[in-house]
Amino acid sequence: MSATTGTTVTSVAKLHDVDLRKVVQDKVLIQMVKHVTQLTRGWVVMVVDDDATRSLTQVARMSELTDCGVSLLERMELERQPFPEMNVVYFIAPTAANVRRLARDFEDPNKPKYNDVYLYFLYHAGEEALSELKNAPQALLQRLKALQEVNVDFLAVEKCAFSFGIHEAFHTLYSPAVKKSESEKLMETVSNKLVSVCATLEEYPYVRYQAGHTRMETMAQMFQSKMNDYLAQNSTFSYAPKRGTLLFIDRGQDMVTPLMHESTFQAMTYDLLGVMDDHITYEAETNSGTTTKTAFLNENDKQWVEFRHTHIAKVSTEIGKRMTALSASNAGTSLGRGKSTDLQAMAAGLRELPEYREMLGKLSQHLFLAGKAMDIFTSTGLLEASNIEQTLATGVEESGKKLKHSAVAKQLEDLFKDPKLTENDRFRVAVVFALTQDTMKEAERNKVMQAAKLSKKHETILENMVLVAGSELYKQNGNSLISS
Repeated sequence: MSATTGTTVTSVAKLHDVDLRKVVQDKVLIQMVKHVTQLTRGWVVMVVDDDATRSLTQVARMSELTDCGVSLLERMELERQPFPEMNVVYFIAPTAANVRRLARDFEDPNKPKYNDVYLYFLYHAGEEALSELKNAPQALLQRLKALQEVNVDFLAVEKCAFSFGIHEAFHTLYSPAVKKSESEKLMETVSNKLVSVCATLEEYPYVRYQAGHTRMETMAQMFQSKMNDYLAQNSTFSYAPKRGTLLFIDRGQDMVTPLMHESTFQAMTYDLLGVMDDHITYEAETNSGTTTKTAFLNENDKQWVEFRHTHIAKVSTEIGKRMTALSASNAGTSLGRGKSTDLQAMAAGLRELPEYREMLGKLSQHLFLAGKAMDIFTSTGLLEASNIEQTLATGVEESGKKLKHSAVAKQLEDLFKDPKLTENDRFRVAVVFALTQDTMKEAERNKVMQAAKLSKKHETILENMVLVAGSELYKQNGNSLISS
């Protein structure tokens, strides 16, 4: 399980049998919404704030909310039409401001906005929010039928991955211009959200961090304290007997990994095709000419979920096999009854079968995206760059022989002369080189870096990386395998 902020936090607990998205989906749709609609035996209005909306949209569509009995989804921050005859589910962050908004919905006892109130907080409610609730109008308190903390204050982006969506985290944690108090506030926020994750997973993990790493020690101890408080305040909380382990790993402890050119389907499409907010618009050739298409790469696409962490070469191969299997199936006998054919011919035949059109559309879409990414990868020097990155990171050639500094320098100088390789990609390779070759003589290393011909912008980025890794910046690999 991984979390994305400026800090990497990894839990290795129960990965073999937990689907985090389904766990959160069950908590929201079944244990919260459907529970209320079954109690009330009727439709409800659901009111959500911005924070809850972000968590909700990761795991549920409007159609699924409707199936559970939600007739109308409203935004807490906006002016809303009253439905005094309908019961309401509030799913909101437990802030004082939100509780005051809630109270205003019932400030006129003769004109309440809704009927019975079922209040679900996104995470643990502090004293300030609870104090506001205690002082709320009687018209609200008399209607309050449920008050519960759901503990889903995170984005369940995949089965085994979650994000906190804190886009400013990297800057806040590492910039020298940021006050220490702001950095500590961010770490407290991350710790609170981690407690929310652990509560959802029913985990009470062991905590580990590298000794002597002040930032990770602070965050780990902060989390441990908050997790212990959660256990003390929730006597019914039961956790797995085989406790997982939560590793607090600073980004500065591994600067190489995010710079490497990854070859799995998801990584390559995001890196090379410009995916934005889980969707990509592209031009495709059809029988009627060129058309603009949009692919939504999310949990609703079963093929994407299946293939996204697969090596991209295997994606194309597997899609080809499935098209072949379709052509050979009973329903696909019209494609040629076992006759040999290529992928384009199979695709054309499948278009004539209505029951296969949707499946074909998804397979064709992913085949196109994989092919497009591979075209870019092989035509812009990235294949060669990726091979060198792997050699630099491991310290050995494909044959298993130790890599010599002279060979490294020659390969990189030749690569940097390739006009097809963009400056951004030259920068990534150059930084992987700089981070891993800490045993190379400084003069030799400088010669290679000069060959990359980096702009002032990229030189500044490299200088700023010291702020992340500190004195360990050029000791990312400890390359005892590399000989001079």
